[in-house]
Amino acid sequence: METDERYIESRFGKKAPFKVPEGYLDNLTQSIISNVEAVGKEAVPAAPASVKSAAPAVGWWQRYRRYVAAAACVAFVVGGVSVWQAQSSAEAGKAHVATAIHNSSYDAPAYGSVSDEEINYSMLDNEDMYSLMASN
Repeated sequence: METDERYIESRFGKKAPFKVPEGYLDNLTQSIISNVEAVGKEAVPAAPASVKSAAPAVGWWQRYRRYVAAAACVAFVVGGVSVWQAQSSAEAGKAHVATAIHNSSYDAPAYGSVSDEEINYSMLDNEDMYSLMASN
């Protein structure tokens, strides 16, 4: 810090470039108060009728953001319902196809008729088969 001050003193000297007039700070407070009172007493001129109020310009987003938000909500609901309906119809279509295949595989003449005994026999495990053979 001392080196900085010494550098400044050696470069510019000790002479102060700015001076305050004598007695300026003694009457500064009273001078400010009298100036404020004088400005308060002056009549403020009215604005001419041709000058419009200085309202800030409003952009399109500020004007229409409520409508944009409402449209986004409606689009979200409509999209959700559409996806739900498409999924429901796809599942219904799969069930219909599965039912048609199931019915056609057992009832079609190309496969012959399937009796209840054949269906029951195909569901037997080894123990059930051994017990049926032993009983006959």
